[in-house]
Amino acid sequence: MEKVYVTAELLVQPHYIEEAKLLLTTLATHSLLEEGCERYEILISTTHLNRLSTCELWSGSQAETAHWQADHVKTTVEQLQALLQEPAVVKKYSLVSKLAASIS
Repeated sequence: MEKVYVTAELLVQPHYIEEAKLLLTTLATHSLLEEGCERYEILISTTHLNRLSTCELWSGSQAETAHWQADHVKTTVEQLQALLQEPAVVKKYSLVSKLAASIS
């Protein structure tokens, strides 16, 4: 089964950044309990402090598709939409190559 990588880019209204981070943290916590969620990371831009990104890793497309049907996802997406300056951009990827630095 091919793993699915999902990213979401969110441009948050500056006065809602803390609320958005809390919503995403709660979303990540619940998502990690779902079958097939292997990783969920939340990132903030080092140059634009109202730009957040999420990086998710799913065991396969079936788990990733089921994720979008979960009540907690639907609720969070709806809550986040009110905090954003523009619609979130969600992209899905499959792995081409995996490299890692060797540790001596």
